[in-house]
Amino acid sequence: MFADLRSAFGTPGIWLYSAWVTFLIKYRKTMLGPLWIMIGPAMFILVLGELFKNVAAHSNDLFVPHLAAGLVIWNYIASIVNGAPRLYVHNRASLLHGPVNHFNVVLKVICSALIVFLHQMVVVVAVMALHHVAPTASLLLLLPAAALALIHSMWVLIVLGIVGARYRDLAEVVEMVMRIAFLATPIIWMVGDDGRGSIVGIYLTFNPFYHVLEPLRGALLGTPIAASSWIISTSIAALGITLAANMYRRFRHLVVLWT
Repeated sequence: MFADLRSAFGTPGIWLYSAWVTFLIKYRKTMLGPLWIMIGPAMFILVLGELFKNVAAHSNDLFVPHLAAGLVIWNYIASIVNGAPRLYVHNRASLLHGPVNHFNVVLKVICSALIVFLHQMVVVVAVMALHHVAPTASLLLLLPAAALALIHSMWVLIVLGIVGARYRDLAEVVEMVMRIAFLATPIIWMVGDDGRGSIVGIYLTFNPFYHVLEPLRGALLGTPIAASSWIISTSIAALGITLAANMYRRFRHLVVLWT
């Protein structure tokens, strides 16, 4: 697996170009083009921010940036996880045309999600400016947090992609789980200072999405990041990469037949 990954990184033009062309084609016949990527989250944040900021656990000034950063990061996570079970199914034509480095497909999907993420980050920056949330030194933590998120993206795409190629129902199950996880993760709600040791805090310990999202959001907003989130996220990433490597070695030649 790692040899294929190094090979894919050595030819970035393949997956970068493919991701960019896919992005352009998606919006080529719309009047507002890529602006739609920002309009959707902006409207969601505006409406929910007004509805829920008065019942947030913290100050109103912090809730809307919390919501904006959480929503945009979640959109990236959801695009990766929801798309993973159909990774090989949607790229069947490429796989059938001869030997293809699977990581060209994986990196194309990640790059496509990052293009959308960077567009939506404009909304987050605007919200932070409007609510006077200035960047702090914690912004440096964005690098390790982003690196962890990318590692999670790769192993999730490989593992769920292989399983989803064999069992097509997985895509429907994953989408259902992600809808529930959105509500169960602190995105449209906040964890109060008294919630860390409560039942909610215990529940969040076992919510993997929280531990991927929170370091990224904390680095952006300058809010405290629990050491447990770093430890749990890193541990899950290590286990995930190990599982992905084993599954990739055993099944990479079979996924073409399954699709």
